Amino acid sequence: MKGMEIRNRGVYRWARIGSADGQFTFIILSFSIILIIGLTYIMFQSLPENEWRIITLFIIYGLIGVIYMNLGVWLHEQLHYFSFWGLHKKHQVKITYFRKYILVLGGHYSVLGPMTNKVMKRVLLCPLVLVIFCILIGYIGSFFLPIWWLPLLLTLAVIGLVDMTTDIYWYMKIQNISDKAKYWDKGRELHIVWKE
Repeated sequence: MKGMEIRNRGVYRWARIGSADGQFTFIILSFSIILIIGLTYIMFQSLPENEWRIITLFIIYGLIGVIYMNLGVWLHEQLHYFSFWGLHKKHQVKITYFRKYILVLGGHYSVLGPMTNKVMKRVLLCPLVLVIFCILIGYIGSFFLPIWWLPLLLTLAVIGLVDMTTDIYWYMKIQNISDKAKYWDKGRELHIVWKE
């Protein structure tokens, strides 16, 4: 399911949110592609000028892509999981990983038990830690590593944001829902119940 569906059930409202709709995904991807093209150009310009320049660019981006599509995806889901530390034991979190292709890891988490608005928002935004970490490591490394280090890590940060497309979409959709709502994260869908 894509988008959001809301139904009234007596004095209660029930909502179901699926993956980000086409318009939201288009905006995120368009913005991200523009940033990545700009960062790729900066990185290309910072590589040594020789006959291996373009090949070096493809090798670096290829390796970093494979690393993110495995380690990055794994970390993304683990950060969702870590956001439950210190909460009540009723939140039983399950992470499901699967291989989309040989080199691409996919995954999603699901939670047994209802969550509050505050907890749900924290869970959705926790993978931003990975994005911020890439920016910080890129910035710190730029002082003593090759010039192409910063645009490479900034590219990783942008990819991390793209990986959060559904998380950001869900976060935006629950902004105007009552703080008294209860949330059930089913992995691929978010179910919400609240009283008007």
